[in-house]
Amino acid sequence: MEKDLENRKPIKIVLVGPESTGKTTLAKLLAAHFNTTWAREFLREFSEEKFQKENKTVVFSDLETIVNEQLKIEKEAENKADTFVFCDTNLLQTRIYAELYFGKIPDFLEDISGECDLYFLTDIDVEWEKDNVRDAPFERENHLNYFKKRLTELKKPFLFLSGNEQERLKRAAKLSAKLKKALDAGVLSQDFVHILKTKPTQK
Repeated sequence: MEKDLENRKPIKIVLVGPESTGKTTLAKLLAAHFNTTWAREFLREFSEEKFQKENKTVVFSDLETIVNEQLKIEKEAENKADTFVFCDTNLLQTRIYAELYFGKIPDFLEDISGECDLYFLTDIDVEWEKDNVRDAPFERENHLNYFKKRLTELKKPFLFLSGNEQERLKRAAKLSAKLKKALDAGVLSQDFVHILKTKPTQK
């Protein structure tokens, strides 16, 4: 048992949700809290660079590049991580955005699961901040509901995060620590989430 724990990969926790809901900020804060690494979102970097250089937005054919680079970033973060690695989105987010914006996903995304130990779905109760690539301030509620729907349909272990920055950090850090204890005890992520969601105070 102890040997298995020593050889286990870092616990991967991914932040997903609509645009401008604090995913990047929280990923950085959680990594600092646990003194570990975090994986940045390549889609955002790609979108900003394309807009600045070409004054164009992401198109369907860009997704293969985005997916490949995101995988590299996540792998690098995992290799340098301690107990946890926190990801500012992952391939599941890319898949859901492709469904929302293009109405379809590329074939290669069907075979990439984007698995992790836990997803944190971020609420829209923070102010939307405008930049060159964000384009859906009035769609955040619809997008949030779609994320909930797809995470449920795809049977992903996820918990909902709301509140201000410090409230989210406090709750997410507490849940992450509880997840580690559960995994160390042999509890599956899905069962961990199910137990929490059946409690009256759990969203």
